[in-house]
Amino acid sequence: MLSPGIDLTPIMKPATTFILAAVVGGTAFLAARQSDRMQSGTNAGVPRRVAEDSSTPTGGAMDSTRKSRDRMTRNKDSGKIAAFYNGPTAEEARLLTSAERMDLIASGAQIYNSSNQIAFLTGVIGALTADEIPRALESLGGMQDRGNGITQQVWDSLWRQWGRVDPEGGLRRFGPGTSFTNHADARNMMEGWLETDAAAALAWAREPKQSPMQVSAAARAITSATYGDLERMRTDIAALPEEALDTREQCLKEYFDMALLSEEDRTIASICEDLPESLQEMGRREAQRRMAMVSPDEPHDEGSN
Repeated sequence: MLSPGIDLTPIMKPATTFILAAVVGGTAFLAARQSDRMQSGTNAGVPRRVAEDSSTPTGGAMDSTRKSRDRMTRNKDSGKIAAFYNGPTAEEARLLTSAERMDLIASGAQIYNSSNQIAFLTGVIGALTADEIPRALESLGGMQDRGNGITQQVWDSLWRQWGRVDPEGGLRRFGPGTSFTNHADARNMMEGWLETDAAAALAWAREPKQSPMQVSAAARAITSATYGDLERMRTDIAALPEEALDTREQCLKEYFDMALLSEEDRTIASICEDLPESLQEMGRREAQRRMAMVSPDEPHDEGSN
């Protein structure tokens, strides 16, 4: 048992420094190996940009990075390189300072190869706080605007983490006039919220929404909460307030999708017939829309089921 008053800071700080140096050093080492192969002609035909898979840190982290890279070069056959290059786990990244996590996000955003980018960034993203998420968004988005694409899996991880640590703040960004247009982003944010506080997420989802992106997030919460139980889904959709008409309509579309997949002999007409009276009118409109997509040249009157 430790004696009272012992300061553990000098012991803990080298551990976080080692994590940062090892991760970034591994990235730099692999980038150097790729460049060496290209210069020797073993990768003829591979685009030059592949040699820029990773970035090296700048400033005070350089000395630690060089030491880490030298150590890894000496042990390149030990099988430990991949572990370093995979980036820190979320648990390891939480031991770092906020500035160190932001440095890792910036470095990972410069990785060109999609698989390596995912491996490097996923753990770091899983440790980001509510204050760090917007800065990470700016860093990743800025690099993408400059020509280095950020893979969709990295974006999905960021939205889910945002949903875990600041869902209401994040979803406000998907309100009226938002520059975001991918509805999957809002739905991924909702997935993160459902992981951490499903009751609060559902309460938010039942309230009227102000934008199509928010409607998508609300529909994901309501339909996911039923775990594929179609009867419960019908009940939950019908229970939405009249003011949440857009959410009800989106939920109904997802209900049709799930019902069609539930049984091979399910038809659009039979799915519509199962709806409660309060959803029949909206259900008929959705059924007609789907029938028109299947047979666009055939008329479908209001009474078609």
